[in-house]
Amino acid sequence: MRKGIVLSSIFEKGGTGKSTITYNLAYCLSQNYKVLIIDLDGQSADITYYMLGEENLKNRKDIPTIVSVFENTSTLDNVILTVRNKLDLIPANTDVTNLSSEYKITTFQNMIRRLKREYDFIFIDVSPSPNQGHLLCLSVTDYLIPITVLDGACTAALLSLNQSVFEVQSYCHSNVQFLGIVINKYDQRLNISKTMLKQLDLLANEMGTIIFNTKIHQNVGLSEQMLFSQSIFEYLSFNKSAAKAAKEYSALTEEILERINQFEKGDVH
Repeated sequence: MRKGIVLSSIFEKGGTGKSTITYNLAYCLSQNYKVLIIDLDGQSADITYYMLGEENLKNRKDIPTIVSVFENTSTLDNVILTVRNKLDLIPANTDVTNLSSEYKITTFQNMIRRLKREYDFIFIDVSPSPNQGHLLCLSVTDYLIPITVLDGACTAALLSLNQSVFEVQSYCHSNVQFLGIVINKYDQRLNISKTMLKQLDLLANEMGTIIFNTKIHQNVGLSEQMLFSQSIFEYLSFNKSAAKAAKEYSALTEEILERINQFEKGDVH
């Protein structure tokens, strides 16, 4: 598999757990690959908070972010933090929420081009609300992995994202494409889950993509893991109730790798 594959869990709807899923997928991949996460969110409960923990973020306003690189007050090397073995992070603070059009797409593309030579996978996490961060993200992403929950707004959010992708494909990045959709906080006992899953499956088919077979079920361990700034795999050593969730994340990671291999070989039709 080639180096420097850029993945994004962008989705134009909050509350889907995309930061938690991004963190766990990145950690799982980092067991065999070198992985970077770029945080373009900047909310108080974003992936930077989950990965570093409150104790390490007392002076969060002062941490260098991707904004520092855009403004030439720091270099890429100086904003990258090593969080785990083979898992690095470019963190975010509230400055990232104010990304504006002055931060050029071409500048960001040049940054990513350099990082692609150093990492096997690069994840980009953005806020749910469409902003300049979404445009920057879509301008460099190879594969989109929308993360959703099965509620009444999931299909509308996916349609909105599909329109954003179409516009970016026309404007600045024709190669961005959907890898597959992840269902999070799944509860098959609920009637709305069954109804929305059918609707989402039809929509995914119309868009030329899939819903991954592995679904992440509701699990208390997935809430508790973030209190300790740990991936679900690390938390498993303290609480065996996380075993089911860890197994699901391992299976989802394998599905994602298999799907990427199919795309890279041109076997997806």
